[in-house]
Amino acid sequence: MYSYKLLRFFDAQTGPIIGMSSTPHPSFWRRNFWYSVAHLHPKWKDPDREDNIFGFVGGGWSRGKGESQLKAAVEAIERWSVRHMATSAAGEAGLSIDPTSNGFAARPQEAGEAPLLRHAYHEALERWSLNRFWDNGDFSFMRHEPPEDIAKLFRPWRGTLHCYTATLAGKPLLSLPAEQITFALCVFAAYPHGAIPGSACALDASDAIQRAMLEAYVHCIAVDRMKKGGRPGSITERRLDFFANNPHAFDMVVERLMISDSSPAAHETPDICFSRHICGPWNPEVQVFRAIVKDSPPITFGGIERFLI
Repeated sequence: MYSYKLLRFFDAQTGPIIGMSSTPHPSFWRRNFWYSVAHLHPKWKDPDREDNIFGFVGGGWSRGKGESQLKAAVEAIERWSVRHMATSAAGEAGLSIDPTSNGFAARPQEAGEAPLLRHAYHEALERWSLNRFWDNGDFSFMRHEPPEDIAKLFRPWRGTLHCYTATLAGKPLLSLPAEQITFALCVFAAYPHGAIPGSACALDASDAIQRAMLEAYVHCIAVDRMKKGGRPGSITERRLDFFANNPHAFDMVVERLMISDSSPAAHETPDICFSRHICGPWNPEVQVFRAIVKDSPPITFGGIERFLI
């Protein structure tokens, strides 16, 4: 069950969270992972963003059901905070710089400041890395063998999972020192065609790869929904649909990958141009922080042919 400290955020009629659902993966009888979804009240939905496939939710993965529910609830509160600030004090949350949720992070108060700052900064660097990799094609990656316990989740689909990492030289942020950060990109090359991605940043390479693989798995499920008649709405959903059904999609990705046989030097990262604790009705139980880095266009920038999902 989700933490009792967050119960005041749950109300089936008024929200902000109106419900929770949890599903074991790969199946009920072999519950290696739990994925929970916290549903937000429609009144907080961005009227300019049409998420027909992903929905207006927060999601959370864990090997335990309770922890997955806690993660889902906190991510839902994070998404709520974006809309709350957009409708009340956009400038205080840097939404005049980047109007998307890029670089927002939420953590329970008891988690402390460092995990919150890292989460926000890593989210910002993940988006910057995707932009840089796709637009410049000058990121040096190493190949990795996908860990079997997560790779087996992809068995319902025909294809091959590919995992790559790049090392980033992070900048100091408030109480955080400068740290090396791993950017992971995992791509499921579906048969007979298509490329379905997941990405993440973390201090530890194995953590980044695991999170990127789980995101790719969620995207594979979303592609299934579209194939069964779901209509993609938002730019990220339409990109997912475009690359999942393009016979040249994986070749387009490989063209931009610079693969190194040895550990490449850490890539320099841009300066941080916005960093702030975001205060609101989620305090004190949940802390929200936002970080934005320079030279990182919003994820919504460009058309469906950009591999930023």
